[in-house]
Amino acid sequence: QDQQKLQQEKKCSRSHYDQIGFQKFQVYMENRTEQMYGEAVGPVLAKITEAKKANERIIEALDADIAANDPTMVLHTIRDAGMVFAQAVKHVMEGFLMSEVKRVDMRSEMQAFADEHRGSAEFDLTPHEGFQTTEEYIRFLQDVAQIPAFGVEVNGGAQFLRLKVELETFFRFCEIKVDVTEKEVINMRGVTGYGHVHWGDVIAKLVAAKGNDSMTKVVGYIAERLRFF
Repeated sequence: QDQQKLQQEKKCSRSHYDQIGFQKFQVYMENRTEQMYGEAVGPVLAKITEAKKANERIIEALDADIAANDPTMVLHTIRDAGMVFAQAVKHVMEGFLMSEVKRVDMRSEMQAFADEHRGSAEFDLTPHEGFQTTEEYIRFLQDVAQIPAFGVEVNGGAQFLRLKVELETFFRFCEIKVDVTEKEVINMRGVTGYGHVHWGDVIAKLVAAKGNDSMTKVVGYIAERLRFF
């Protein structure tokens, strides 16, 4: 009826008949509603997919943390790290052979130290009065003590290990440098209610009482050598 009325009264073209009537309107609205829903749900699905992937990555990270914090895994990790560190320390203490930075031989190191501290009243540059000059002490280290890697230019850990040998040699010359009488020995031994006093205790007492000044200078030399290194 609508189509006939429009054709008779409004002279409407038949090409517009497909757009007239409730059934045509119903079909249009169904299609349009479906189209609008599809356009609206697309971005929502994209966000949901992105959120799902993000949560999956979080879950994977949490699973990895749980596995890494497993007591047995932690123990193995600590052991592996300790082994790697121990192996690296060896290379550090041996010195980095390819490095040309601060490499020095023993003679140059000792001469530089002596030049910087010559005339110091806090310690002596030689361990014993038998060494008249620093050069005599250096020759002793080279010829008699035969310090390892004396003439080799090294740095880092290798230089420190060589320094330790030199300091041990220096320390072995330490002595009381004063006369000890028989009476002082008897007094140091004394009488105790806890039994017999060993001679080692007596020597320790004598060193503490008589060797403080010389020991202080030796310790001062060692401390300054370590600082200079």
